Order: sequence, then C-alpha cells, then structure tokens
Amino acid sequence: MSDRTADILRAVRTAVPTWRTSLHTKNSVDSPFAGMHKTARYGPGEEWSDARLYQPGDDVRRIDWPATARSGSVQVRSTLADRGMRITLVVDCSPSMQFGTNTLTKADLALATAAAVALTATRQSDSVAAMLVTPGELKWIEPGSGVAHTNVLLRSLQRSFVSEGTASVAEGMIRANGHATAPGLFVVISDFLDPGVGSALRKVSARHKTVAVVTEDRFEHELFSAGLVEVYDPETEEFMLLDTDSERFRERFATEAARRRTARDSMLRSSGVESHVLECGPNWLKDVASVVSRRVA
Repeated sequence: MSDRTADILRAVRTAVPTWRTSLHTKNSVDSPFAGMHKTARYGPGEEWSDARLYQPGDDVRRIDWPATARSGSVQVRSTLADRGMRITLVVDCSPSMQFGTNTLTKADLALATAAAVALTATRQSDSVAAMLVTPGELKWIEPGSGVAHTNVLLRSLQRSFVSEGTASVAEGMIRANGHATAPGLFVVISDFLDPGVGSALRKVSARHKTVAVVTEDRFEHELFSAGLVEVYDPETEEFMLLDTDSERFRERFATEAARRRTARDSMLRSSGVESHVLECGPNWLKDVASVVSRRVA
C-alpha cells in the first residue's frame, strides 16, 4: 500500500463516523422489527424471492424442482432475510482510472468512495458485495459484513487497478445484477467512458436503487498552454503528441470534452439513477461524503 493510499483510507475511516450517513433502497420501512429496510439479503426469512441458477455453495434444500424441470437447469429459490440490505459495489478498475493530475487519481477517488460505502454499510449492519471490473477479468467478492470483510474487500480493490488493457463496466454491472436477485442498492463507481454503460444502468436500476459515482479530473476537460506534450493511452497503447500552445487545438479539445460530458449526463438522467460527480482535487473528501450522507430537508 502506498503512502498516499494509506492516507486516503485513514482520512475516510476517520471521517465516516462524523458524517450523518444513511444508505437506503427503494423499499425502506418503518417497522422496528424489520430493521431499516424491507428486503436486502437472502437468509432465513419467510418471504420467498425469485428462482435463480444454482451456484456452488447454495443450500440444496432450496432447490426449486418445478423451476428446474421447466428450465432444464438447476434452480434455487431464496428467502429474503427479515432485516438488513444488500449493497453491491461495481468498481471500474480499468487503466483510464489511473489518470489524475492533482493530488490524487480517479482510482484513488474510487477506492475512497468504496471505503465510505462499505464502512457506512457496516455501521448499518448491512452486507456488501463487490464486482471489480478489470481488463480480462470480472472479480466477484461475495457479500459479507463487518470490519474484517470490509478490509478484505478494500485490499482486493487496491490490487485490482491496472495500467493496461480494456474492461467493460457494462458487463460488470450485468454480471453483478445476476448475483443480486433481491432488490437492493447498487453503487457504480467509474469514469463512465464505456459506450455500453447506459443500457446496463437502465437494466440494473429497473430493480435496484442505483447510484452512479462519476470520477473525473479537470484536465480531462481543459488544457493549458504547456508546449508539445506526449501522452499515452494505456487502453489503446497509442502515443500522441499534442501541441498545447495551439489556441485552436485547446478550443477544439474543450468543445469535444463538453460534448462528452453533456452526453454522459444525459445518459445518466435517462437511466433513472442518482448520480454524483467527484473531482480529483482538494475537496475530494467532501465529494465522497455527499455519496453516503443523509439528506436533511
């Protein structure tokens, strides 16, 4: 763990207990006997959930034989636990997340946000699962709760950020959605450069409350005059030489960047998700707090 990463996690761990945090699904209830949420995770409850494909480790006593006969594949039916909520993190670990020109990178912001969500879930006695989207691999972390589980999740996330290759956040969301058949909370952390992410967000948000956390750096949207600058795209493995002294080039860059941001924001609105934009800069901790803080009217 780098000194910067250690400092970021230390700052988040110190700050979370001081925030008025609250994470909710679409199905919150007021009953003191049901916890904060109507449904959240599978467990020994009495309400049946949907049938899904059998996975190693499932209780064989919950095999749904009629559904198995109809589908031709082994199906299990889970019950909804009486309390607690399932929170699913989908974290973009692709090379574009390594970009950052100020005090931290977009990957640092993603790690800080994931830590804030997981620590808040621990305070609420909720469970957290995670899909880590890396080039060539989707890493699924089974749901769990408590400090020990949070530490394991964050260590795995730290090791997952890579500097080369391409990854599909859309595929990661769809795969994670298959693991979470009961309604819960999805938190997707990415720079949302994946062109197929809109349809995946709409599919996930149709069943789960979905929060899109956008990470960005100001130098993705504006350039300053600094002469000839060579840049490298780790996802395409291409080098480019940019003449940042050219006013015309800087204007074209800003126009194209504004077009991308407008398209991204329009996609997020049409997907029906709650969105937050976090910038690599001195106010990063305040931005992270906005993701998990309770709104007070």
